[in-house]
Amino acid sequence: IKSRKLPLTTGAESIKGSKGKVISWDKNKGVVAAAGSRWDAASNQEINLQKDDAVTIKDIDGLKLIIEPYNKK
Repeated sequence: IKSRKLPLTTGAESIKGSKGKVISWDKNKGVVAAAGSRWDAASNQEINLQKDDAVTIKDIDGLKLIIEPYNKK
């Protein structure tokens, strides 16, 4: 019964909040490696990312990841 309160751990939704790595990026869209796959990705703002930069996956829109730069806390 406790498992009902746990976050989803299967499917594409399970990678929200995890880290990814930039494969290619141009202004606010590109390709990111996450969870062992290549994903199209976008950002809500124009950001300067380089190949191999770490990103955080904030959301999923269909088959596109919504990302932001990874911030170590």
